[in-house]
Amino acid sequence: MKLQQIRLYLSIFSVIYFFSLSQLCDADFMCGSGWMYVNTFPGKCLKLFTSPQEFEDARKKCWDNGGQLMTMLETINQLIFGESSIREHRYWIGLKCDKEDKENDCQWIRDMEMKNTTKPIDEDKYLCGTVDKNRRLNYLSCSEKSSFICETNPECDKITYGAKCSKRCSPYCGGQDKACNKKNGSCVYGCVDGYQGELCDRECGKNMYGAKCSKHCSPYCGGRDKACKNINGSCIGGCVDGYQGQLCDRKCGNKTYGVKCSKLCSPYCGGEDKACNNMNGSCVYGCVDGYQGELCDRECGNNTYGAKCSKHCSPFCGGKDKACNNINGSCVGGCVDGYQGELCGRKCDNKTYGVKCSKRCSPYCGGEDKACNNMNGSCVYGCVDGFEGELCDRAECENNSYGANCLENCSPYCAGANNTCDKINGTCLFGCVHGYQGAWCNEEKPNETQSVVDRHKTFIYSHEAIISSILFVLAVLSAFLLLPKVRSAEERLSRYTSSMEQEDQF
Repeated sequence: MKLQQIRLYLSIFSVIYFFSLSQLCDADFMCGSGWMYVNTFPGKCLKLFTSPQEFEDARKKCWDNGGQLMTMLETINQLIFGESSIREHRYWIGLKCDKEDKENDCQWIRDMEMKNTTKPIDEDKYLCGTVDKNRRLNYLSCSEKSSFICETNPECDKITYGAKCSKRCSPYCGGQDKACNKKNGSCVYGCVDGYQGELCDRECGKNMYGAKCSKHCSPYCGGRDKACKNINGSCIGGCVDGYQGQLCDRKCGNKTYGVKCSKLCSPYCGGEDKACNNMNGSCVYGCVDGYQGELCDRECGNNTYGAKCSKHCSPFCGGKDKACNNINGSCVGGCVDGYQGELCGRKCDNKTYGVKCSKRCSPYCGGEDKACNNMNGSCVYGCVDGFEGELCDRAECENNSYGANCLENCSPYCAGANNTCDKINGTCLFGCVHGYQGAWCNEEKPNETQSVVDRHKTFIYSHEAIISSILFVLAVLSAFLLLPKVRSAEERLSRYTSSMEQEDQF
């Protein structure tokens, strides 16, 4: 391209300028952020970079911003940035010329057409073109630094589409840049979680959420319609009783139940882990001994205790209401008289009766085992002779009586005041009146004469016995004293006889 042609372009800028100015209002729709639309034919988008760069660096910067160095000179007239804002005097454009023949050998470098494959400028062979704010064309060494102008073809940016890019892509388009088709607005990378449709303009339908609206809201979401948020599935109305978490997908734990798992299972739930239903709190394994109800929150009543409150308190529990411990049945008020043990189920034994079996039956109770009533101590088999009363605790019969139930009378011949006798066996305590004898004074004495004769006979017989005894003793003593003398005489006689026999032999 010859330099004269380039200068011709510059001469017609003023006419094009007034025509294109009326179309600047379309810039926001046709160009990206920071670019300015120029209504040439074809229309262009321009961007001014005031930071000085070498020619090759300027080309790369334009490419990185989706364009190339300006190649259409008629667009220069659209740089209406205001002369006060243009401080640089020249700007790189996409023009290179031969150093030797720059009047006749120039060419445009269109990177968008060459897809950034243009080889770097040979600085020894070429000069690079610039234009100043007065629209004058100049040439510089390509290694010098200058501001530059980039251009690109106008089209909708990534988040607009339709005629004049008047529509915006859905903010719910997927992908990092939320891009949509420039013609129909369909989202290039699908929808973000919670939205559906080609334009990603519709929320997930009822009780659905997530990617492609493929997930179902938890059946444990609260509220009448069990709704959840279309994006992450968190339940809008909270959870039904017994569930927790944003998705209401976890049962209550740690022995809790109910709304927001805020209630504690009863400590009287049965089983090793004391578990209860996560929704209503009913104990899974029933109640421990002594408690009842679905929640095991009520003690046994009506004088019952134990597992399922199936056992009855002992009728021998003490106290006004005969109450017992709801767990083990031990009597709260102790036992009534005559009963013992924690459950008051054992009668007093070992001949005891009364409160805590602390009293002993009377030793004068009748019968072989001396038994008495365990409650009041009355003797079961009555009293032994000489005692009376329910407890056989009155030892003396009255009115000169004795024996079993004091039915026997003392002998009228007992001596002493009131004919007193032993209250058990009736023997006279002070002997008999004159003329009677025997323990009970029930035998008459013999007459007096016979009694004297008997006494004399007794005396004679007694003396004879004494004399005989004395004579016997004397005889024994005499024999004892004479025995040594007799033995000595016998020994002398024996020696004399022996000597005489010896003499006869000689």
